Amino acid sequence: ADGGGPIRKNKLFYFFDYEQSRDNMPMSIVNTGMADLNVTSFGLPAGTALPAPNAAFPVANANSTSANANASNPIYLQQVANALHVIQSNLGNVPRQQNDLLFFPKADWQISPADHLTVHFNYNKFNGPGDVVTYTPVSFGGIQTMANNFVVDYDAGAHWTHTFSPNLLNDTYLNYTHDTQTDTPSGLAPSLNFPTVEIFAPEFFELGNPGFADSNTPETEYQFNDHVTYVHGRHTISTGMDFNHDGVTDFEYGNFRGTYAFTSPENFALMHELFYSQSGGNPTYSFSVPYFGFYLDDKYQPAKNITLDLGLREDFQVFPQPAENPAFPQTGIFPNEYRRIAPRFGFAWSPLVKTVVRGGYGVFYTDLNGVNYEGSALANGLATQQSSVFLFQPPINAPTFPNQISNASLFAASPNISVFGSSLTPPTILESNLQIEQAFDDRTTFSLGVVWSHANHLISSSAYDMNLEKPTGSTTYVVCPKDTQETAGSCVGPEFVEPNLDSGLLTEGAIDPNLGQINALISPGHNNYVSMISQLTRREENGLSVLASFTWAKNINSYGVDFNNQFDFSNTHGPSNLDQRIRLSVAAVYRPVTDGISNRTLRRLAENWIISTVMQFNSGRPYTGTLNAACTGPNLQNCNGADDNLNDSAFNESTSNTAAGFSGAGPSPTLGYNSFYGPWIDEADASFERRFLIHGAQYVSVTAQVFNLTNHQNYFVQAQAGVQTLEYNPVGTNCGDGVSANQTCYLIPNTAAQGSTSPFGQLESIDQLNPPRVWQFSGRYTF
Repeated sequence: ADGGGPIRKNKLFYFFDYEQSRDNMPMSIVNTGMADLNVTSFGLPAGTALPAPNAAFPVANANSTSANANASNPIYLQQVANALHVIQSNLGNVPRQQNDLLFFPKADWQISPADHLTVHFNYNKFNGPGDVVTYTPVSFGGIQTMANNFVVDYDAGAHWTHTFSPNLLNDTYLNYTHDTQTDTPSGLAPSLNFPTVEIFAPEFFELGNPGFADSNTPETEYQFNDHVTYVHGRHTISTGMDFNHDGVTDFEYGNFRGTYAFTSPENFALMHELFYSQSGGNPTYSFSVPYFGFYLDDKYQPAKNITLDLGLREDFQVFPQPAENPAFPQTGIFPNEYRRIAPRFGFAWSPLVKTVVRGGYGVFYTDLNGVNYEGSALANGLATQQSSVFLFQPPINAPTFPNQISNASLFAASPNISVFGSSLTPPTILESNLQIEQAFDDRTTFSLGVVWSHANHLISSSAYDMNLEKPTGSTTYVVCPKDTQETAGSCVGPEFVEPNLDSGLLTEGAIDPNLGQINALISPGHNNYVSMISQLTRREENGLSVLASFTWAKNINSYGVDFNNQFDFSNTHGPSNLDQRIRLSVAAVYRPVTDGISNRTLRRLAENWIISTVMQFNSGRPYTGTLNAACTGPNLQNCNGADDNLNDSAFNESTSNTAAGFSGAGPSPTLGYNSFYGPWIDEADASFERRFLIHGAQYVSVTAQVFNLTNHQNYFVQAQAGVQTLEYNPVGTNCGDGVSANQTCYLIPNTAAQGSTSPFGQLESIDQLNPPRVWQFSGRYTF
């Protein structure tokens, strides 16, 4: 005390948290087709003895001709030995680590009765050797390809509140965030400049470095928020502004070292690549995006049991205008949208003491993803920004492994460009909800409600080519009986007539005959979501707390969120890729109550336990039946270059702002989008914690956690992933021939699907949401 004045205690607090983990999590590279390769795969008789491998890769030489690919040629046998060795050595288990370091200092200072300041600094360093792919097992890439992942994040901020009067409060928040994500080659290839083996299937694999194997993305964000609250009578008025500046630099060097593609094991052993590709131009691309937001809200209470909330918000991004290609000026235009006024309304009404009814309606705008912006702005057709070499072997002599192209004059910009569609509009969501909450006692609450939302102007996930001429003609699809053999050339069955989208007949020139694809980022899609949500909360009684929720929902997309025919979006109505009709979640925490145990030993054994569980039971996500996108024609032998897709106009798109069509394959003409659903996803995790008191507030905690307690296989089946979706193999005399304007395709049911327990697809165990049952143990000292 000073002169009898107030005691100034507890004005400054400091908090520091340190966490570190080191995890060894081996990854399995599982590819049955590649693992089954043997000498016969290379055109050699079964049992042919091979010498020991003497090099990391096969190397092209004077004997690398098809005529010398026989068992009597020791040079070819050596090549086969080297090829098998590099393939097989890239399968199996590979070390993978996830090492994390975090610390969070924070200071909290009550400067004066009217001023409060909080500052923080968060630091996180993640080092993941081999962890560029975070799940296991995987079927693509290979041991050499699994790059290292390194992430550094730091975040600093200050939050200041100042009370001008009992009715007026100001909140100010400043924040700085920097994130760097770096992927580096695994170091398992013979040298840094060597490509790595990328295994896909015995009929196709590559030597190259994928983009994720050598990249660096630093991102810096500045943020300033100011919020003023004024209380006047029954009104609580809030107003403020948000400012955010985000800067991103992307560096991707993967294909700048070149990629060699092979179509058979024999060609790999001979080093006869189908094509060679190499990127050029500038591997670095930078852009920054300011964001502004302004809002006004009035929370009004006309009566003690009624609260009304009226709000208005205006926010927008300011993307920079991209570099313009003089050949097509639209490449230099981004349609920033500044008129984004969003009103909101909400209410809460308590008609009874333990009953509350809540509801609301509002308009919300979403921001454009920076990935979409970069993909559309980057591929503008200027060689200074992006260029490449793509050589088929033959007719042009491509470099032989391990040589690369160094002649800059060979690099050219792609004739295909990306632009922002003139009608591109930020997605808008109209959302409403109504909920009734009933308290039965002080510990138990039950709520029941509905949520509805309607989204407009969703960004399309298929590629839209402005320069594509509308094809003429039609394709008649004849659905063959289930037992039809794949070698059959025709059949009798139901017929469906659709536009002819044979990729061999699609031509450019609708806008400019001198350009190739003009891939526009468009936003035509709609989405409707409706759900019924219920929740039961039981707060702690006799040591047990339970929270359970059940959701039934329906999520439907339409009008071009995803499309196969860019000239007609009418058949795009169907469940969203995120549609899950049923979701049940249960969380429980149990702390044994020991007050009633008279035996001291039993009481000590039972006390200080915390047992908890989180369980989720969700219905599967949807996927679509598709046509085989491989070569078509009689007996599946009609292969005319790339003329291998006949029901997807977006299949040949090569620019990167949206996906390459409907998973690179056209949907079955007999079914709508996402007509099938994957298996249920059941997850049950549990935690067991025991505290051992030492003295006062000091104690040691030992925790055992088990993930996927039931060891249930949860497959990732969504948007054509995790399941064999090919429903039919199309065949026919002129089916997919790339020449005939009017074609007839006989749809033969996929052989693999006929023996499957799913509607027509086979689940792929390589795509799982989580691994088998995992136990984790930890200890903690608190003082």
